[in-house]
Amino acid sequence: NCTLPKCKPPQPRRALTEEERQLFLAACDQTERGIVYLMSYYCGSRPGETRAFRGWDLNLANATISVNHTIEAITGLLTDPKSQASYRTIRIPDVLMVKLRQLPAPISQDYFIFGHGLIPMSRWEYEEGFRDIKRRMNLLAGAKTYRNKIIEPVIDPNITPYYLRHTYCTRLAEEQVDIKTAQYLMGHSSIT
Repeated sequence: NCTLPKCKPPQPRRALTEEERQLFLAACDQTERGIVYLMSYYCGSRPGETRAFRGWDLNLANATISVNHTIEAITGLLTDPKSQASYRTIRIPDVLMVKLRQLPAPISQDYFIFGHGLIPMSRWEYEEGFRDIKRRMNLLAGAKTYRNKIIEPVIDPNITPYYLRHTYCTRLAEEQVDIKTAQYLMGHSSIT
């Protein structure tokens, strides 16, 4: 005799369209926080992995970043990655390396790259920053506003930071990267 709660079914995740990609990149260029989301876009890192990046994970000489930790979404604790396969080293594209080299010091040792020294970026800061990116995307796309509020959004309101990871994987397929390499770069333990 239980009454099931009413809830929306989960939205399917997808890659950004080409138009959304261009708007996303332009929006990221408008704000200092944009580089946080460019990590997922260009490197395929999960949100928790991105927030957990520290100076010693970044190798500027080799243009790589190592995934060694994650920040749990619920507890906010720094932990080991999702699975053994999640430990990986990812090549950073030149366009992102230029932006990483412009980050203010110190970007070394135990400091979180996208945090406040020894404190990682909070989940709230991360989500608020992405809302700002989506707002900028809407404005760039010509969304109608009233008193500085968007009243008719143009971009899909269901876009989440995880879409950036799906976009990275889609870009790997577009570049004809073999599926085993894509599995490694995404940090998946199973080829499925």
